[in-house]
Amino acid sequence: MLRFLVAAHLAMNPFLAFILIIGGATLKDALEQIVCPVEDEFDSNPLEIKPDGPDKFIVAGGTAIAVVNRQLNLDLTRVGAETLTGFLMASTGEVLNAGDRIELDGKVAAVLEIIGSRASRIHMQLMVDLAR
Repeated sequence: MLRFLVAAHLAMNPFLAFILIIGGATLKDALEQIVCPVEDEFDSNPLEIKPDGPDKFIVAGGTAIAVVNRQLNLDLTRVGAETLTGFLMASTGEVLNAGDRIELDGKVAAVLEIIGSRASRIHMQLMVDLAR
């Protein structure tokens, strides 16, 4: 519906469309400021990794392992694992369940939420005293 309204508006006023595009803003940007965020096929998920305290993060399970490694300064690798969920499943050799805790060389990943058969939210703690 929103796309139809935007297209209809821009069709009626091509000068406005030109000004908005040249100015680096779009009608979608203006509507998002007034109403609420509107997701489309060009939006990405910028909040795949959210801080949750010192050396603690909430990570979306579908986050690419390369992104996790880069943003958290880690070196997690498993053959065939492209996402954090895939990496954890390859590490344990099991399907993950909510509440699972996986220790990874001084780091701990705790599965917070499962949607379908995949971990959707994972708590990562980077500095862990495993002697406790």
